[in-house]
Amino acid sequence: MIQRVQRRQFVRVPQLLDVAVHPHKTAFEPFTSVTLDLSAGGILVLANQIPIEVKDELELTFILPTGDGVTHTVDVLAELVRVDPRETRYELAFQFTRINDRSRELVLRHCYQAQMKNSRRGTNPFT
Repeated sequence: MIQRVQRRQFVRVPQLLDVAVHPHKTAFEPFTSVTLDLSAGGILVLANQIPIEVKDELELTFILPTGDGVTHTVDVLAELVRVDPRETRYELAFQFTRINDRSRELVLRHCYQAQMKNSRRGTNPFT
């Protein structure tokens, strides 16, 4: 019998959003960048630099658009869990360590709507 193991608690969707990265416990110069994907449990950020180490915690702020034209500012604490070097940049994978219930609900709803939009198009968003 084959058993499927799901590693992620929340569905992940490709998402380009502006994100501000600020120090929490480790000192570094804050910077802005863009996200590559998003879930209610974490976020993947494209960065020109790696100002922190894996397991360091920092503050992320991003603007989440909703389908009705309204935007919401989401502030979270996140831990860097993985760094993937790319040609000239880095993909920084963060797991949310503190996100309020309202923000998590907004992110969940946003990811669900993005997933539904992609399934209606019949496209795989990660290809």
